[in-house]
Amino acid sequence: MECSCEDSNCHTQKARVEPCRTEVNWNTSPDTIVSCSAATWICAADPLCSTAMDYYNRNCQKMFTGKKCSRRCKNSLDIMLRQKSAAKLATCYCEGTEDFECINIRRNTDVLCFGKKEIIEVIENTVEIQQKTSGAAKDRSLILVIFSFFATCLLTELGSAVNMVFHTVVNL
Repeated sequence: MECSCEDSNCHTQKARVEPCRTEVNWNTSPDTIVSCSAATWICAADPLCSTAMDYYNRNCQKMFTGKKCSRRCKNSLDIMLRQKSAAKLATCYCEGTEDFECINIRRNTDVLCFGKKEIIEVIENTVEIQQKTSGAAKDRSLILVIFSFFATCLLTELGSAVNMVFHTVVNL
């Protein structure tokens, strides 16, 4: 959404994502609370955050199942949460439609990694936030997912174009 285009393909791709600008800006605004699915997509759309989340997912399997938060898991979690694009993960709410065990992972993270004892409070806060959220927030989350898909396509195309230019220059 913010890049400077140098060719017609880039302008076309940028025009395609323009209708999503308002929803993306709302979801990524520092003062909004989004679903954990949307927060995951926000992190996944940023290369550094995505890499940190990948390490977190690999190193925290035992924590996800409620066994333990290893040193590697805690380190991966700390690195991920230092990423600007991961800020929403700290405040997100579970909808119950995630592709992962959202409430259990949040509870296990709080108890096993951060040593919190107030499990009930986390669940109550999640339910309370869910009840205050309108259907519009769910629509915004879906739009963010679609935007992330288009952004990935755009970045892939841009990478291919840069690669082609690089190989052309090298072969000269």
